Amino acid sequence: MRGLATLRYEVADAAPNGGSAKVVLTVRNRRGDVVKVLTLHDRPVNTPLTAGFRCKLPVGIYRFSVKVRDVAGNAGANVARNTLTVARGSSDD
Repeated sequence: MRGLATLRYEVADAAPNGGSAKVVLTVRNRRGDVVKVLTLHDRPVNTPLTAGFRCKLPVGIYRFSVKVRDVAGNAGANVARNTLTVARGSSDD
């Protein structure tokens, strides 16, 4: 059985009803190699959100980054980063 990985993020916008954005979550291993990319379209801003995927990654600690682009094509000023820990049993068949 494969586990489900859940990445939590929020896109902050100065406007209280800032609309939506394209979000790209990139997961990298300790060497910096990209091991997973999630592209999410039309995600609301100023709202805590999650993105999930079926985890097939080996046990270990990974870093993920969050990049955004608004509907006008403007890239977000900051790139958020966090960790993803895959524990024993979460990626077993």
